[in-house]
Amino acid sequence: MPVQIRVAQIADVDALFELNELFNGVGSSKEYIKSSLSENEQETVFVATVGDSIVGFCCVQLFKSMCYSVYYAEITELFVKEEYRKQGAGAALMHFAEEYYKEQNVRAFQLFTGKYNTNAQTFYAKMGYTPTDEIMYRKRVHIPIISSHNVTLYGGNEHNIILKPLSDEHLPLLYKWNADPEVLYWTEGGTDNLNLSYTPDTVQQIYGGVSKNAFCFLIEVDNKPIGECWLQKMNLPNVLAMYDSTTDVRRIDMCIGEKDYWNKGLGTEVIRMLIDFAFYDEHVDVLHCFCEDYNKRSQRMWQKNGFTLALSEDLPQPQKGKYQYHYTLTRQQFIESKRGNINYHRL
Repeated sequence: MPVQIRVAQIADVDALFELNELFNGVGSSKEYIKSSLSENEQETVFVATVGDSIVGFCCVQLFKSMCYSVYYAEITELFVKEEYRKQGAGAALMHFAEEYYKEQNVRAFQLFTGKYNTNAQTFYAKMGYTPTDEIMYRKRVHIPIISSHNVTLYGGNEHNIILKPLSDEHLPLLYKWNADPEVLYWTEGGTDNLNLSYTPDTVQQIYGGVSKNAFCFLIEVDNKPIGECWLQKMNLPNVLAMYDSTTDVRRIDMCIGEKDYWNKGLGTEVIRMLIDFAFYDEHVDVLHCFCEDYNKRSQRMWQKNGFTLALSEDLPQPQKGKYQYHYTLTRQQFIESKRGNINYHRL
């Protein structure tokens, strides 16, 4: 069958993901490719098809500058599956892309290839491209996934507990804990999937998103990382609607990923440290936290720290729990619970 070229469509996401995995290894996700195809106006992706199969792709970036009255385009990616090479697919992709961009006032095309990739160099020469004397310099800039902070909390009775700022260096631990269905059984409500396990991409999305509006901490007990926790600005509209718009409402979430440290009272101590930080240092008005009816340990943890049950909601089924419990602790309740032990200088 002859090779056909066209502009990529949203329906091509699965095929493009597979081709990119072959070409670049793990570097993107289906969700990101879909978003790029629909939103990235600077790039156009072309695909080569044989029958109903997509066998190659070409990515072209359009560059505009105030310095030049015409535009130029850069061919950033060109890949054809091995079994379809030397059948004209690569050349057809480049010809199609060039004709496509000529109609958009593009008068020059450029690309980069490896210094020792002689096969590619020969191919590009046949396509009319010539090497230049320019040298490319590259600098990689690290953009953190987790937004960190500079707060460290110290506490613990029988054990030395330190809450350290959570950062990207802790991602391997987060991957491990969030891949364990037994851990997620207790930390993740809203599902009846007893085999739930999060991929690294999902973990990055969770902590990258939460950390933008939260103090996220790594929990260390006697110098061993055992879990994570956070004090987050309330993110649920239905909960915020329960309070005045000026009320500072936060939530606390926690995961002890090292199962050898379960049932030792450490979670209660960690929550107590976060409560003190919330009211003393962040001057929070209300802590509004959650757990489901099947998680008795979590219920006891909130109760031991002075929280009261404010609301019980039916959960749509099927789920692990039948009810979601809302536990709250106000600033006034916190002050009253401390009685003579309150530190008014910190308040």
